[in-house]
Amino acid sequence: SSRAPAATLQRRETQLAEAQAITHIGSWTWDVHSDHVTWSDELYRIYGLTPDEFSASFEGYISRVHPEDRARVTQAVQAALELQQPWELNERIVRPDGTIRVLRSLGKITTDADGRTIAMHGVCLDDTERVRLERIQRVHLDVTSSLVQATAWRDAIVTALDIICQRLDWSIGQMWRVDAEAGVLRQVATGG
Repeated sequence: SSRAPAATLQRRETQLAEAQAITHIGSWTWDVHSDHVTWSDELYRIYGLTPDEFSASFEGYISRVHPEDRARVTQAVQAALELQQPWELNERIVRPDGTIRVLRSLGKITTDADGRTIAMHGVCLDDTERVRLERIQRVHLDVTSSLVQATAWRDAIVTALDIICQRLDWSIGQMWRVDAEAGVLRQVATGG
């Protein structure tokens, strides 16, 4: 019957959407000639947008890329188009609420029988949490190393605070301790 293939297709589409949501991977297609971009539901969630809020074009996409990454991303896409090669890059996006997410994007080119580019297809993985955890791990290792190498307690704390502030983009870091005899909290060290 003709319903079986339609039901099978619907089930597969549902499974794909569920898999994308679980893995935080969205898919996209860009019809190069019409400049029309199609996003999966998960990609809309990653970007924090609804379909009505997205101008489904390359310009609409690039406007969501972090301003400091736009030129690099545009160059990577242009190179992929010119060379007709797959590409992979890390990019930051800015969501409507101002939060920044880190994406890992992979794409490939589709060509017609004459070898002309028709479209680009790809996926975007929301890599924000992995990048954040790696950053914290590097801070932890650097602070541990500085503590091992320190010769004085106060120097070790100031160095550790400096490392934390530099790596996490904090303007100042402070360490406080409780002075139980006086019943107050005292600042021990400041870094930044």
